[in-house]
Amino acid sequence: MTERQVFGLIVRTLGLVSVLYGLSQLLVAVARLIGPNVPHYFPFHEDVIFGLFWLAFGALLMRRVGWLVRFAYGPESN
Repeated sequence: MTERQVFGLIVRTLGLVSVLYGLSQLLVAVARLIGPNVPHYFPFHEDVIFGLFWLAFGALLMRRVGWLVRFAYGPESN
């Protein structure tokens, strides 16, 4: 594997972690609506906003990894 491919793999992995974290935040928000005794650290609307943000950010990292690799390493030369 080249350095570019390893960097792309790392970016995709960070994107996946961000998506999973965003989904967990949204699940916590839904659980707080359903169950009254769910512990919480932030208000409900912040759970939803942060969940959507991390979900969108992770999806962006996973879908647009080529742009980020070109930005970091420059155009690919053959």
